[in-house]
Amino acid sequence: MATKEVVNSFIVNYGDFISKGEVSSCDSAFTIQNNVFQSRNNNALIGANIVSATVVNSKIYIVCNNPDKIIVVDAKTFEFKKEISGGLVIKPQFVYPYEDLAYVSCLGNEVNTNQSWILQVDADKDVIKDTISVAGGPIKLDRIGVNLYAALKHKKQLSIVQIHMGKVTDSIRLDAIAGDIFADSLNRVWVSQISTVKFPLDINSQGVIVVENENFGIIKSNEQPMNLGSLGVFTGNARRTSIWLSGNQNVYKIEVKSSSINYNPVLVLNNIGGID
Repeated sequence: MATKEVVNSFIVNYGDFISKGEVSSCDSAFTIQNNVFQSRNNNALIGANIVSATVVNSKIYIVCNNPDKIIVVDAKTFEFKKEISGGLVIKPQFVYPYEDLAYVSCLGNEVNTNQSWILQVDADKDVIKDTISVAGGPIKLDRIGVNLYAALKHKKQLSIVQIHMGKVTDSIRLDAIAGDIFADSLNRVWVSQISTVKFPLDINSQGVIVVENENFGIIKSNEQPMNLGSLGVFTGNARRTSIWLSGNQNVYKIEVKSSSINYNPVLVLNNIGGID
């Protein structure tokens, strides 16, 4: 049997309601190969829209909606290993791996936005172990120590889960909806506050704040207006000492050590989706 080529890096494609999502790979020569999941799995289709994908140990968790499921593949070969679906896998959004668990945010019931949660998944067996109730629709997750931070879709709030207690133990009120969160190298959490109103654009976009992990106090907010629009996505280097913040049209550079924000965008583009 032929050995399958190793996937160096991957790009998730959300897809649409007809063609659904797929995965592309990129090698060291920047050669793009499309439909990687299909080609590595006997023409099988993902058959859903891909929301995100995260490396969990030696696997990749591909988070899907329409229908809702988590597809687990081998991180090197992209061969299918398991599907996690049904039950409380309702509108899954993002995976945060920690020790032997993977935490999966789920929007749950979007009619009653208090009925949402984070799943605790056994990262070795790929089975759901427990559920943590997090009202407001958790989306993006990040962690400092035993505190798991959750940005919410439906509340102007940051929820904090104490991992060992398995429940929300604190929250931080925001001036707008959190677009994204990022834990830096100094044990602080950067929060982008975005607009949820399309016209006029940025009517409630509030820029960024920085939260101290020790007492959950807000220690910094932007001194000048920032055009984030409805995006506000963070990308950091591996050491978490530098951060780039993408708005709908602008990309800003943040230096963690000095807590300085370059208010002159380093990039100005149209319809940015984020950088990596």
